[in-house]
Amino acid sequence: MKTRMTIGAAMMVAGLAGAWQPGSGTTVTGTGGVEAAAQPAVPPARTPSTFAWTNKELEKVGAMLAGSWQTTKPVPVSGGAPGETVNIVMQVAPVVVQGMSNTLYVEAARADAIHAPFRQALFQLYTSKGKVRLRTLEFHRAGDAKAPYMPALVGMTAIPQWFPALSSESVYGTLDLEVTAEGAGFKAKSPHPFPTSLGGAVEMTSEMTLTKDTLTTLDRGFDADGKVVWGSSEGEQYQFSRIASPITVKDLGEGLLVLEMKKGTEGKAIEERDRVSVQYTGWVGGDGKQFDSSRGRPQPFTFNQGQLIRGWNTGLIGYQKGSVVRLLIPPALAYGERARGPIPANADLYFEVEVLNVEAAAPAPAAGPEAPAQPQQPQPTKAIPDTTSGK
Repeated sequence: MKTRMTIGAAMMVAGLAGAWQPGSGTTVTGTGGVEAAAQPAVPPARTPSTFAWTNKELEKVGAMLAGSWQTTKPVPVSGGAPGETVNIVMQVAPVVVQGMSNTLYVEAARADAIHAPFRQALFQLYTSKGKVRLRTLEFHRAGDAKAPYMPALVGMTAIPQWFPALSSESVYGTLDLEVTAEGAGFKAKSPHPFPTSLGGAVEMTSEMTLTKDTLTTLDRGFDADGKVVWGSSEGEQYQFSRIASPITVKDLGEGLLVLEMKKGTEGKAIEERDRVSVQYTGWVGGDGKQFDSSRGRPQPFTFNQGQLIRGWNTGLIGYQKGSVVRLLIPPALAYGERARGPIPANADLYFEVEVLNVEAAAPAPAAGPEAPAQPQQPQPTKAIPDTTSGK
């Protein structure tokens, strides 16, 4: 989805490459003097991260901002059909990013396509000259050596403790808002105009008002003469209300998590032995590096349910055509201590699976009448010479 949203409003409405590589393996002397390659050390299984705010002032702002938000009324779709509107959902969660503190991951998507966000970014809260500031940060894009595997981040607002190990090098700052207390909430405003080329403007400002249950953003663009060219009317602001998370998280035990991004309702639900067709993409959980995908291939992936890794065998049961789920699979339900191509040993895996079709398993052949007994064949006799005939 593309909308004519500015940087500030788009943030509101709106893994580093390299899997673990084993050591080279030194040579040691085995029994009888036979040399054998030493086994590389197996990396420990990843553990969930623990987030902590650096001070209470920033925590108060961040805790109020975190959660799920939806526009109070549908907004126009830029480039869509005349009169087309859609509700926007924004989801925000505190996450651990290497080299940074007080960071929040942000996703913005159409309410009818939570699994396909059109905007992903980070917020960072910090203090400058005694004042709280909110900085928005963009991810480096594909093709940039610093770009993270952004599709691997989708849905992580629901399980932020499993956010991939990204670093501060994956993002760059775009604008700052100065945050001040206002009643029981907060007001944030850009301290000065910053450059833009959007909609004929050369500069823009951004504002945000936040309470426990409401969020409003307003951006304005100015031309070279300082005249407001967009964003001056009340209708140009985006108003949100807090909602329950649209992503359902199911804990199936043994560390297996299922994120229901879209619940399909067509056809039969997946059962053991069913013939299932899907499109999928898989990432290594630790760094978010993609290791496989069926998308772009001539045919979707088709299989018999129950014949794959345990995480799939268990995690897909009950879903119907049209469902889009994400599976976070621990090593014990994937490949364990075995390295497998680009998948390192002891890796948790993160999959997106879109169910395209489900067909019932073919019934087992019914037991028919017994086949008639075959007549016994005469056993060959051993030739014995006739010693009495003189022949």
